[in-house]
Amino acid sequence: METGHYLWFERSLKAMEQVLGVGITVTDYQGLFHTSAGGIIFPAPRQSHQKFPVCRVGFSSKCVDFCRHEMNRAGSQRQGAFLKCCWKGVVEIVVPLRRKDEYWGLCTFGPWRKAGFRWQEVEGVPSGFGRHYEALPVWREEGAAALFALVEAFTRGIVATLAEVNAVPALLPDRRAEIMEYFRRNAASAEASLGGLARSLRLSRSRTSRLLRSLCGGSFTALLHRVRIQRARVLLLSTQDKLAAVAAATGFTDEYHFSKVFRKINGMPPGAFRRLHVPAP
Repeated sequence: METGHYLWFERSLKAMEQVLGVGITVTDYQGLFHTSAGGIIFPAPRQSHQKFPVCRVGFSSKCVDFCRHEMNRAGSQRQGAFLKCCWKGVVEIVVPLRRKDEYWGLCTFGPWRKAGFRWQEVEGVPSGFGRHYEALPVWREEGAAALFALVEAFTRGIVATLAEVNAVPALLPDRRAEIMEYFRRNAASAEASLGGLARSLRLSRSRTSRLLRSLCGGSFTALLHRVRIQRARVLLLSTQDKLAAVAAATGFTDEYHFSKVFRKINGMPPGAFRRLHVPAP
């Protein structure tokens, strides 16, 4: 598929929207979907629920917490399509975008309104919300199984095509291995940095930060401290080096900072850890 054919994604999404009579949102949580030239495949309106008037009216931090954070967590733990109803009574079908064990993001289909939902009683909903909400089609359970099968098949096509055109960089295990290799080589150096890791991965700092949280479960600093303290424990148990020397050998600028981080991770200062695990001579 040539570069110009990346428009296939948008054409396909618009065609499916016409078939279903609802909108589609593709959320690229990790900033993974790019053309070979570095362009974003799914533009901002395609990734935002605010293109829907019912979502744009009364949009708040509660919307971000639900759609971006809560749904992202739910999607990362599931394989197939599932139904979600947000705090404003807006219903959508959510389909995780994943390839095998790699979780990429979400594709959502909607919106519908929940039958019998009393939006008037919801705190924080503005007066203009009602007319947009009442204009939505009502979600019906009849035919839901067939609809779920259809959107799952469509989403698998999106995933397969993203992989076909190399729109997604390698993740597990390759990307995680690259990340851990960087920490293995650089953890003891004062020069270790998020920028350095980003350069080694050939990614931006923001994209690298998102990748770290997705694949390794933490920020750059948290992961760097974890690797350094793991090495420090080995030195504490296998040498008689003073704490200042252990701190310097594992990349900390001074003994105080080393002791503070060590205590935070292990629940005790390094000296107490050594006395607990090393028998007295």
